[in-house]
Amino acid sequence: LAAAALLKSFPVLLFPVWMIRLGWPRAGKAAGIAAALVALCAWPYRAAIHEIPRTMANFESNWQNNNSSLYTLLRLFSHSHEVAAGIGVGVALGLALWCAWRGVDPPRAALWIFGAVLLFSPNAYSWYFTWVIPFLCFYPSAAWMMLTVLQFLSYHVLIRYAALGEFHFDPRMVVLIYAPFFVLVLWKYFRDAHVRRTALADGEGQPPEMEASI
Repeated sequence: LAAAALLKSFPVLLFPVWMIRLGWPRAGKAAGIAAALVALCAWPYRAAIHEIPRTMANFESNWQNNNSSLYTLLRLFSHSHEVAAGIGVGVALGLALWCAWRGVDPPRAALWIFGAVLLFSPNAYSWYFTWVIPFLCFYPSAAWMMLTVLQFLSYHVLIRYAALGEFHFDPRMVVLIYAPFFVLVLWKYFRDAHVRRTALADGEGQPPEMEASI
């Protein structure tokens, strides 16, 4: 997990899940090993470590609205990148802490957390969605599998880029990518809720846990 966080920062959100799962004192030992690995890998680049915050700030300010979904809606209503991005960070962090508190199975927690990162991120390039595919092997989701397939539509951006040098995602194509996903998620949520209510009304008690909607 430490190696993953060294490659991309977002896997750090899984640390609470693993710390709670390991329990004390194993969690403390694991955290120490992770810190040692980070220090070992960062040591050759110690002279440039102070550049990391500036590089990330530059990326955040210059790369936005690239195949994004919920971020686009939040920015549309708030008229603020900081508000839209802040809500996304809050949701992802809150979900990570909730998964840790509830003891959610790590593959399922990874699917939910990485999925939240993708949906709330200002940049959701098509290849980013390969991050969730391994976890769909453990917890299949029709909505997420469909979304990974629909990402091929995002490559429309390359047509104008190759011809005119303009890198701009057409909002109509973004809707075609994400609208079926959200419709399927909502349909399954309300269908499962209806099944649970029907089962309880029929006196069958609490039905078995159903497949997660997302």
